[in-house]
Amino acid sequence: MNITPGKFRGLIRISDENGRFKMLALDQRGSLKKMIKNVKGEVLDEDLTKVKKAIIKSLAPYVSAVLVDPEYGLFQTLKYIPRNTGIILSVEKTGYEAQGEDRYSYLLREDIITKAKRWNVDAIKFLVYWNKESSDECKNHQIDLVRKVGEECVENDLTFILEILTYNPKYDKKSEEYKKQLPSNILDAVRIFSEQEFKVDLFKLEAPINHQEIGTLFTENEAENLFVELKNSLKGIPWVVLSGGVSAKEFSKTLKFCCENGASGFLAGRAIWKECVDFVEDQEKMEDHLKYRGMNNLMKIIEASKNSLPLFETEKFNGFENIEVFGD
Repeated sequence: MNITPGKFRGLIRISDENGRFKMLALDQRGSLKKMIKNVKGEVLDEDLTKVKKAIIKSLAPYVSAVLVDPEYGLFQTLKYIPRNTGIILSVEKTGYEAQGEDRYSYLLREDIITKAKRWNVDAIKFLVYWNKESSDECKNHQIDLVRKVGEECVENDLTFILEILTYNPKYDKKSEEYKKQLPSNILDAVRIFSEQEFKVDLFKLEAPINHQEIGTLFTENEAENLFVELKNSLKGIPWVVLSGGVSAKEFSKTLKFCCENGASGFLAGRAIWKECVDFVEDQEKMEDHLKYRGMNNLMKIIEASKNSLPLFETEKFNGFENIEVFGD
């Protein structure tokens, strides 16, 4: 396996000493504003920064990396991020642009990848929305944008994490119909973006199936075959599981199941810290909550990921000693 110094160091910096990913997401902007507004009725920029600071100060020492945004997170929390904790920068605009039933992703700014390199972060993360039934125009836009991000990461020798969020407006997200079609939507996106032209180093994915759905929506054999399909679709590229805002208890069970089936860890946010937002008007109470309840959530999730597949044991690397670092 040949890899450039920047991408190699990036992957090392955001994983733990065993090559497992235990990563904390706090790049939320739009969703966090809604959470804060539900508590205090209004939202100020300083509210978002207060929450992010509290989370970083309380939990960052216990994870392999933190995912921050460049609007309310990176500069405001940088001095609180421990030297041994990796930094991932979210480079997309928050949310999406809706055109009919299609969802379009965009970069926060055109030069954000080169800025990320200048700011000396360890990796960047880009979120793409995907529905295999969306218009060709939408799919082509998403594909072209991911390709652009991948190419710019190569030019700047930055580790590229691609987050894929699938959607299908034909079904209610809580319906059995939605859950049944979810795996095929995820697999469709992974098959496309795992191609070499997109230069993805790590995928951040929804769990294609959770433990509760075996025996109800899927048989054990179907679940086993699904993870085999996912492994083949990834073409050796490692993947981590996103939490999607569910509870820590629910996410832990799903994460354990995914890590026993090839995932290399997690990049989770609200499942760990969302309850602290209830105390947004009292910094001390917010930090106290995170030190106890937030820490308990995090430890539960870390324990659930203990059987994750180490980065260098994935098919892409096939062993640490097989890695060859090369330069221009």
